[in-house]
Amino acid sequence: MSDGPAADAVAIRALVEAYAAGVDARGYHDVAALFTEAGVLATSSAPGDAPTRETVGRDAIARALHGLDRYEVTLHVVANHLARPRADHATAVTGCIAHHLERAADGSCADRVLGIRYADLLERRAGVWAYARREVHLLWEERRPVERGRGAIEA
Repeated sequence: MSDGPAADAVAIRALVEAYAAGVDARGYHDVAALFTEAGVLATSSAPGDAPTRETVGRDAIARALHGLDRYEVTLHVVANHLARPRADHATAVTGCIAHHLERAADGSCADRVLGIRYADLLERRAGVWAYARREVHLLWEERRPVERGRGAIEA
């Protein structure tokens, strides 16, 4: 059991932050561990499309996240988070602006910016919140030139 809805909301927000930070650090197995064993990561292919690609299970999720390796660096900024915990289940919606730095063959850089809305179903097991299902809804996409950029900052 938890210390109440406020504590649950804080724990769920920490889960959301851990997902974003883990993806940006390329800790894909750590990110996958935030899901239940049979957790589902559902993604859409284009802005406005419903999620149609489902990846099931931690190992498959970790493998799928390696698709982000094509970017030099990513930065997922989460906001407008709303969680509704009820006993050992919860729903959550989170906005995200996700930056993906791409370097072209000529050395120029571009930022592929995605507007994302995550729709989550969560379960608490042994006192820990985890994703049972995370849907990644792409709202928009844009590309911006980047004057310079490189790498990650160690935490």
